[in-house]
Amino acid sequence: EANARRARKHKQAVEKWAGRMRNRGFFGQPKPATVTSVTEYGAFVDLGGPAEGLLHVSEMEGRGVVSRGGKILLKPGDPVHVRIVEVDVETQRVRLTQKAG
Repeated sequence: EANARRARKHKQAVEKWAGRMRNRGFFGQPKPATVTSVTEYGAFVDLGGPAEGLLHVSEMEGRGVVSRGGKILLKPGDPVHVRIVEVDVETQRVRLTQKAG
């Protein structure tokens, strides 16, 4: 029961945060963020909210981000500018891009 209550609170926090981001016009606009971890398929990024966002390798661009061979060059702690594409409140997933709108 405590876990379910925590999960509901987190979901509400993500929903509230997504509403603020939408109201402030952050969807589609570059926003500074910090890489928290890197996988073979992308980088997880801290946007200063309750949920991390995923910057998939196919959505990365810019010098020092991806090598010509497709290797991700980002490291945890690196600053990046990303755009929020979508927030799925149900799954608490945030999809990001670095590509121009």
